[in-house]
Amino acid sequence: MKVAAGSLALLATLVATVAAPAPARADGLYFSEGFGGTRFDNELGAWTDGAFRIRAALGFRADRIAIEGFLSADTQVDHADTQEPELFSYGLDVKYNVPISRLWEVYVRGSASRMTVTTSQLEDYGGRGLGVGTGLQVKGKAPLAGLLYPPLLIACVVSDVCKRGKLGPRGTIAAYIDQGYDFYRLHDPRGARGSIDVEATRWTIGFAIGSDF
Repeated sequence: MKVAAGSLALLATLVATVAAPAPARADGLYFSEGFGGTRFDNELGAWTDGAFRIRAALGFRADRIAIEGFLSADTQVDHADTQEPELFSYGLDVKYNVPISRLWEVYVRGSASRMTVTTSQLEDYGGRGLGVGTGLQVKGKAPLAGLLYPPLLIACVVSDVCKRGKLGPRGTIAAYIDQGYDFYRLHDPRGARGSIDVEATRWTIGFAIGSDF
């Protein structure tokens, strides 16, 4: 009976969440850029334990679904050690966004990508991977001129003060934090040493700007 009661309570919560009034629909193109760190495990962990990550993406959002095509690089801070591999990736993320207030959203995402090693004895190893992730973002409408003066940008996002003035074209601006996990199998293009498995745990902090998203 306790299990049944708990299941009914969970179902009631889900129904209430879905039935709650939704915020205005978001549809539009956007660009995002982020920076963070990657920890490598599994067989690649014998070559490097981590790297600094740079990621850029172009996305389109329709209501709660967003699709992003991205490029990213995992680079070593100490370039004197040429034995530690650096990696380049490109792929596609699909996100499902859930608004939790006027400014804040959480999201879950799935990722399909390809990774290539660009340095070290593993150079040219490459292969496909799959990943999952979660994130939190804060976003709002603001004049694009606010990019030149961050305090104005923040004031416009968190309040309605900029709606009363004529400060030029407006766009959607966001900041986000993302945590994800990816698994890759990289193959030796020469076929001499087989393949290696890669587990990548990533943290990324970044921003996005666009028409609406």
